[in-house]
Amino acid sequence: MHLVAEIEFLVKMVQCWAPDCKHYNVRETCRFFRFPKDQKTRNRWIKLTRRTVEPGPGAYLCSCHFVDGKKDNGPTLFAYNKDKQLKFSFLKRGHVKRM
Repeated sequence: MHLVAEIEFLVKMVQCWAPDCKHYNVRETCRFFRFPKDQKTRNRWIKLTRRTVEPGPGAYLCSCHFVDGKKDNGPTLFAYNKDKQLKFSFLKRGHVKRM
């Protein structure tokens, strides 16, 4: 992030743009990601958020909506699919016997 953009981000209060998310940058420990400028990736993010309006220039998504909190993973964790997410904690590396 450029220094000017980082200072601008710290000065203003930002709320996560995801539906049903109430995370603010001033009180949460998660990171906030600006919508990508690349139109293909941006459209994918908009589709995944299931919002009916176009995000403005100040729209951010918090890292809680990204697997492992990484922007490269894309936003996939939302309230609408919370109950559909599969968790395989028993499949940790080294715990599965190969035949």
